[in-house]
Amino acid sequence: MCAMELISGRCHKTAIDKTTITDIQQETYRVGAMARISGANIILSPPLVLTADDVTGILTALDASFAATT
Repeated sequence: MCAMELISGRCHKTAIDKTTITDIQQETYRVGAMARISGANIILSPPLVLTADDVTGILTALDASFAATT
């Protein structure tokens, strides 16, 4: 598993709001990667055996979801 803690700003490092993190999770799923949320964290649970293409797909989905929600 892998988790990323998301913050709303670098200066204050306050947790991201629930609406935004939910939008990121839903967009990531829509683009093709499954992610879960827990508080201010995006949690990824890829299969134990994955290919470079799988990693690229996950990162592409996350990148698209961040771009779509910012």
